[in-house]
Order: sequence, then C-alpha cells, then structure tokens
Amino acid sequence: MTICFDWASNATLIDPQGNTHHGRLVGPISGGVPLDDIVTAWHQFFALIRDRVSEPVVGSTHITPTAARDGAGFQCQTGGTTQAPKQLRRTCDSWLASFRHNMRLFGPDQVYATLGHLSHSLTLYAGAEALATGADYVPVQVKHPAGQRKILSRHGVNILYATPTQIRLLCMGDAAGALGTLRFVMIGGGVLDAGTQKVTEGLIDIDDDNALAQGKPNKIENKTTVSDFVTHEPYDRHSSTQRTKAFINEAMAEIKATSPELSATELKIIKAELLKQPSIKAVSDKLGKVVKLNDKIKLPVKNLNTLVSKANDIQKLFEDPKGAAMNFVQGKIADLKNQAISAVRSFFRF
Repeated sequence: MTICFDWASNATLIDPQGNTHHGRLVGPISGGVPLDDIVTAWHQFFALIRDRVSEPVVGSTHITPTAARDGAGFQCQTGGTTQAPKQLRRTCDSWLASFRHNMRLFGPDQVYATLGHLSHSLTLYAGAEALATGADYVPVQVKHPAGQRKILSRHGVNILYATPTQIRLLCMGDAAGALGTLRFVMIGGGVLDAGTQKVTEGLIDIDDDNALAQGKPNKIENKTTVSDFVTHEPYDRHSSTQRTKAFINEAMAEIKATSPELSATELKIIKAELLKQPSIKAVSDKLGKVVKLNDKIKLPVKNLNTLVSKANDIQKLFEDPKGAAMNFVQGKIADLKNQAISAVRSFFRF
C-alpha cells in the first residue's frame, strides 16, 4: 500500500515577513524552485508528493522533480557533519511513523521553528512534520542569536528543531537565557555533547508558581535525551496565531454542538474559510456573516455575541500586550490579597 502525507488544511506557514499561508498549490510547478523562496518551495514539495507522477528532490539550492518510484517518497541530503552531503531517498510512510510518535509526545496546536536552511534534512523533516500535522511553522532565516530569539518569542514557539551547533550559537553571550514558551528542543545532525546539553539547559524556564527555592531560581524539572528536551510552558504565553486558532476551534465546537444539520464536509469548509482570514477581527466578522447567511447554522445570538466579545478581547491583547500582562499581574495580586483577608478572617472567626 502506498502512503503519503500532505499539507494539512489547518496548518500555517509563517514566512520571514510574518505573513501566514494556509493553502497549497493545485499542482506542481514545472522545473526547479529555489529553496530560498520558502513558501513556493514548500508548496512544490507537497504538490510533487501528492501528484505521484514525479517526486521531489531537495538539493543544495533548488527543489526539482524527478520520475517517481514505487511507493511515495522524496530525495533529500544528509547533513554533511562528518563528510560531504549525500543524496538519499526517504519514503513517506517512514516519516509518517515519526510524525505520529511525536504527535503523541507534543500534543495538538503547537508552533514549530527551525534555524537551518531547507536543504538540511533536519529542517525539511521539521517543516514537513509541522505542516502535515496541522501545526504552525516558523522557518527562522536570520543568523544572529538575538534576532533568532526575538522571532522565536514573537511567535510563541513551543518546538524547536536545531543542530548542536545552532543551539550553541543560540545560547551565546548576551542572547543567552530562557525562551518562555519553549517546551521541546529536538536536536539532530550532530552529537549532543555534555557542553551543548549544559547550554541547552539555559533554555529552561522558571517555575511560575514557585519562582524561588532556598533563595535560588527554581527551574522546572526536565528530561533531556538526544532527541527531546522538555521545558515548562508558562501561563498565558501564546502567539497571535495560536490564540486565533484556539478561538476558531472554540467557535467551530459551538457551531457543531448547536447545528446538527451541518455535515462534516460543511463544517470543514466553514473552518477553512475562518482560517483564511488575516486577523482575529476578520475571523470574527467572517463568523458573523457565515452564521447569518447559512440557515443550517443554529448558533444562538447569545453564543455568537459571546464569541465576538472574546475576539474583541483577543484583539486588544494583540494591540496592547503589556497592558494585558499588567492586568494579569494585578489580578494575581488581587487574588493574593483576597486569600490573605480570608485567612485572617478565618483565624479570628469574623
């Protein structure tokens, strides 16, 4: 049986300019596509796999088609860590097995990032896994550690694929320190030596609930292997794309629960339309139009108004993240004050 994978309808590619891409090419482009044209290169990769007449060959500078062999597959390069890079062929089903394993480990609604060029097999694998499993994918193109960290933080990256060399550079000098949203670091393309493992530990975040232990920063207990590095994900740190996706998922759940006449195909089309929208406000506006124009949707007006209100709150968060952070801190302080007052009242019984 021939098995292949494809760009999932709910997956998002975030290009170096910050633009989001949800769609895919109808068919492959003839000839080679430069790997530096990231969006078109990824479209071409999946289109050739889906086409099955040709299969993609990912070289040093271009992705080109070649005659397909038995079983869906593609060609890519080895990392070249110990010798000159070699071209080798991978089957889709072998990578799919890894995708499924990692999905069980990572869970849904993640944001992936890579630091390497698309010609590197580790970058190709990471991007394919993200886009085939419905995640967000951020291919980081800048080489300066501070610039890389800025992009990783901006998009709320949870999963980072990198080589040992890239990790060491990421943790150099003034750029060193924890990346708050990071949960997994997948290291490949080289040996994870003790020194690299030690600097990787600098990416661990501090426990938000118990920041100090015996006067020292209290880091979350972690697990490190050659393939994964688990860290803590702090409360309420999510990228705009994550929040928008979560909102769309909540809206679709409400529509499905209140509109039993809608088929699975119709629900999928509605969700795809919402995912195409460029902003949370556009999603909210589109949701209102869809509910108004589709007689099969029985979403109560009260529920719709609640969703629109949530979208407005999310939009305010995007526009003023510092204000939202202050509100969170003030809320925490208010909670502590209320707990202290309750404790005093309970002690003195009044």
